Amino acid sequence: MTAAEWGRQLAAARRARGWTQESLAERVGVSRQAVAKWERGAALPGPGNLLALRQCLGDALPEPPEPAEGAVQNTPEETPQAADVPPDPAGAEETGKAAEPPVPEKPAAPDSTGKGRKSRPWLVALAVLCVVFCLLSLVTYVFTAVAGAYLLLVTVAAVAAWAVVCKVRGHSAAPALWGGLKAVGVQLAALAVAAVFAYFFWLAGAGYRVDALVPLTETAVRQYPALVQRIDDSALMQETPCALCIGGPVPGERITKRYLVVARGVTGEPATHIRTRDFRIRLTWQPGAPDEMQYYLVQCSGDRDFNIEVTVTGSPEQQIDLTALPDSQQTQAQWDTDLQELWQTYG
Repeated sequence: MTAAEWGRQLAAARRARGWTQESLAERVGVSRQAVAKWERGAALPGPGNLLALRQCLGDALPEPPEPAEGAVQNTPEETPQAADVPPDPAGAEETGKAAEPPVPEKPAAPDSTGKGRKSRPWLVALAVLCVVFCLLSLVTYVFTAVAGAYLLLVTVAAVAAWAVVCKVRGHSAAPALWGGLKAVGVQLAALAVAAVFAYFFWLAGAGYRVDALVPLTETAVRQYPALVQRIDDSALMQETPCALCIGGPVPGERITKRYLVVARGVTGEPATHIRTRDFRIRLTWQPGAPDEMQYYLVQCSGDRDFNIEVTVTGSPEQQIDLTALPDSQQTQAQWDTDLQELWQTYG
């Protein structure tokens, strides 16, 4: 008996049971392609597969021929799993459709939760430190910075001690150093977040505003000799455009500053811009005729210190921030007296 004849008898025994090649392959524990090869005589089953075939088909299965030298013989370990073998036509007739080749299973997706679980404690620590440092910065950021520096020193000391212990025990110090680096990074990040929070909280509490912007005539200003002398003696007033601010802080619960602003070469009412991030209150004029003069009483206040800035729109824009300085305490007293009378009269 040849291998081809034995294969035909195997196919007949299978069909007698009403099985397809795939059904027989599942019972024997091989692929459908292996059964197809046996039935075509292209290969012979090994001892293990032959025993499984006998248990499935019984006495209907004859003894296979002795394998010739060089013939292919499938063993359980060598059973082809992906050979390109056409499906059994008889099986297609019995089931009404062609037997489908086995679909390879998709490889399992790598578990990406491990890394997230490892980083979760560090994220929790970062969130907790951010909250703690931000709350401390509401009192004063100096205390927050000191507390953060102290915590950093303690962390560095603990990491160094941990690394020494690992070395003494004969272990690698890399995990200790890596953990310490993460801890320091978390603390620095929390301090940075608290610094940004404190900065914006500080700006929000600045409360800058322009309380008064009162225009004056030159006739009204000329009634105060100390101020007039300072304006006439200023070499700056010979340039165009230019501005001169006379005044300064006045007592009060908030930081309040009053100025007499004299501007030359400008026109119209100045636009006011509060620049909290720069701690400035800006007055901006439009350029005018060279001899045109503007006089304004300006009062600004805030809960944080600030500066008065005077600008003239041009190309390029000119920025003027000039405050008249008194020659002596007597001069300052005279200016203060004249300014006080000006505010009482026109403010």
